[in-house]
Amino acid sequence: MLMKMRKPRFGKVSVVIGLLGFLLMKASASQAFAATLYWVGANDADASVASNWSTTNPSTCSTGVTPSGAAPGSADQLNLDADYETHASIDRSFGSTVSSVLLNAGYVGRVT
Repeated sequence: MLMKMRKPRFGKVSVVIGLLGFLLMKASASQAFAATLYWVGANDADASVASNWSTTNPSTCSTGVTPSGAAPGSADQLNLDADYETHASIDRSFGSTVSSVLLNAGYVGRVT
């Protein structure tokens, strides 16, 4: 005697909900790695070095620096402002695209 196997019953609503859940998780994961970074490097320091970037906006050149722990990545926003007036060097090791670079009012350094 052969038994018939029943096909699982997935409604269209279940499939749509599952697909939406997957897309939401994927979108939030890609945004989780975006960071706003502030230049805190020494004069003519390399932009590819993680310790030259801070995840917090320093109030002066000597206080409020929280090292980023990683070199800038493609989703990151880079800020250069009056708090750190040193020059930034985009070196060969940088090799990265970033979301944006902001040269804020009061920044008198140069980016080479």
